[in-house]
Amino acid sequence: MSRKQKRPRSTPTIRKLRDALTELAADPDSMPTCGQVLRRLSPKFRTLGRSLAWLAAYDEQPETRERASALLVGAHQEPGVPGRIREKVIKQAAELAEQVVRDPGLADERKLTLTAILALSGRELGAEELATCFVDFSKALEQVAREAASAMLDTAEQVEGSLQAAGLVDGQGQSAIGQEQVGRALSVAALAAQSNGRVGATFLAVTAAVGFELGYPETDELCLALEASAKADPERALALLTELATWPNAGALGAKARELSMRLRAEGVDPRPLPAPVFSHGLVSTVDGSGSRALQLYYRQGEGTLDAVSFVLNDRVGLMDVWCAFGNGYEVERQFREAGLDLASCDEAFARELIADALATSESSGRRVPGRWLLYRSFLGDAPLEPARRTPNLGAYMLETVVRSPALAKDSEALLDSIAYRQLGFDSDAAYDFVRKKTQGRPRALQVRPPLVTEFLKVVEPHERERLTRRLAVNLEHEARAGRAKVRIHRLAARTWIALSEDLQPFHELPYTRTLAIRSLRAIEHNVSRGYRTQDEANQASLVSELGLQDMLFEFAQFAGL
Repeated sequence: MSRKQKRPRSTPTIRKLRDALTELAADPDSMPTCGQVLRRLSPKFRTLGRSLAWLAAYDEQPETRERASALLVGAHQEPGVPGRIREKVIKQAAELAEQVVRDPGLADERKLTLTAILALSGRELGAEELATCFVDFSKALEQVAREAASAMLDTAEQVEGSLQAAGLVDGQGQSAIGQEQVGRALSVAALAAQSNGRVGATFLAVTAAVGFELGYPETDELCLALEASAKADPERALALLTELATWPNAGALGAKARELSMRLRAEGVDPRPLPAPVFSHGLVSTVDGSGSRALQLYYRQGEGTLDAVSFVLNDRVGLMDVWCAFGNGYEVERQFREAGLDLASCDEAFARELIADALATSESSGRRVPGRWLLYRSFLGDAPLEPARRTPNLGAYMLETVVRSPALAKDSEALLDSIAYRQLGFDSDAAYDFVRKKTQGRPRALQVRPPLVTEFLKVVEPHERERLTRRLAVNLEHEARAGRAKVRIHRLAARTWIALSEDLQPFHELPYTRTLAIRSLRAIEHNVSRGYRTQDEANQASLVSELGLQDMLFEFAQFAGL
């Protein structure tokens, strides 16, 4: 905007909006979320986005500018904002944003929020063009970062907010978005460490962990971030580095963490973990046909709120994902309970066992640990939590008293009446190869008759038997922990597990495995007909099959940021 162009003036609508924001801020008993505020204001202000942009840039009161800026940022980041309101606010704000950014008489720091809004609308200015709009763009960005870091509290929620602002995680709880954000996040974390050592140390270490999870190619930069963390706050860094040093598949980053933690201990430093909320309770699901189970742990916060930490554990790859819904635990728990899963209570000790087992699976599968686990690790206590396999505890079924015979699994097809056993099945690569060969060049659907079921089970047994046996044991333990070990169908499942694990009856003759085979053949045929060669391909394409609740589990990740 040239100096001859007129700066947009305040209007009655803008003044009315300013008064509304001031009124909302004046009520100490009311702390509505960004989504609630925008839903309340949207029907009253036809040009809400443009008016907020004006207040963020030109209002004389810093408090008003901050409130308007927070609503503009929240309109994009907060999942609780309805899509139509989000689109309206961002689009309208962007109409004024370019004019604001080009205003030569406006201070650099006032332009930053509108620069981001402009980028969100798809009209991002290039580096050269930005340079002409700012006196010193980098300096303005650094100043804002330092001020924000100085005001940050030493909590996981505050650090996660910084990760979100840096683009490493999004408002829906998705773990890592892309490698290109890692370098920027490392720079912001380094700036934060200059004005708030403890928070900066956490920010640096967690950013390095997320970057490693993403496969960020500049591993040396990630290791330097760990060194910077150790300098910024040795006590906090030691707590984080000690944990990171135990992670499987951490490569050079894990080696650097071990080196630094040993050095800090030799210097007499004592670890200071992130402050952790108080554990309230937990819930865990059964394992499904894809090998996944959902675990949620709930923590009490001040003023009666609840945080919910969610895990996706998989017996093939390990700890798949972890995220936290800060302050929205009650709603997350309600959604979890209403999802139709078979749930059981989970105390903190059992949760630690499940996570340690998942980490051991990650170690053998080669999967990297989700970087954000470092941020939530203190929630599970100070005691070491290293990879460790566990065996399901079936003591409640008193299996030693059961008389062994080939008839133990008689009528075991009835197990499909329970979700705990119905959702299991066969989906190995061998199973897919079998179905693909049987259906290749045939126009009609596969005829699932007894001889085909027998042939299928003989082919997949070397690949599936051990896995099915373990999953059956996991779900038996689950039902026992829920107090249902004496229920008839679970007693039948326990006898079937004995027959399966001790090979009392041929695999292809067990009524339970034959019934599962019929369901699996039909599900795999469905996937193969759509071009999927493996179950992993089908899962990645978000194909909802009869065997899996994998997609549903990841929907919780999108919900977690509410």
